[in-house]
Amino acid sequence: MKKANILALFLLVLVVQVVFVPHISIGGIQPDLPFLVAYVAGVHWGFLRGMAAGAGLGLLVDVAGGAAVGLSAMSGMMVGAAAGLLGGHVYRPTPAVHAGGLFGSVFLGGMTTLILVQLLYSAYEWLDGMGAIVLPQTLYTVAVGLPGVLIFLYRIEKGESVRKSREGNAA
Repeated sequence: MKKANILALFLLVLVVQVVFVPHISIGGIQPDLPFLVAYVAGVHWGFLRGMAAGAGLGLLVDVAGGAAVGLSAMSGMMVGAAAGLLGGHVYRPTPAVHAGGLFGSVFLGGMTTLILVQLLYSAYEWLDGMGAIVLPQTLYTVAVGLPGVLIFLYRIEKGESVRKSREGNAA
């Protein structure tokens, strides 16, 4: 993907997360779209780029959304890192592998947020935070985002195979 396309994707996800996602919350639980982008970046481009995408997009969401700067960035970085590890160790993952990987990555990101909030603000008890926030948000994010993640990864792989075949024909 070109850098301009990546920037446009980041800005689109930022606008959707800050403007539209609060309106589809269920019981105060919102899907976390930047986690989806961090997962795709990690699976497709690897550990470091996944971490960078998650941290960068999380930082943008923190600044635009008025949250404590760094919480979403750190959580997104963890999602990108976990997805990068998955992408580096699984060749041709199936949709079931992506579902499990997305669940685990988003859960790790939610746990990171919960730990940081607990350390900074002492806002939640551990089990209350897990049951009331992390697990429902993880399930909601995976349910909303898995189809989009699968379609996006398929399109990226298809575009790369077309580009490689063009390069092979030109040579």
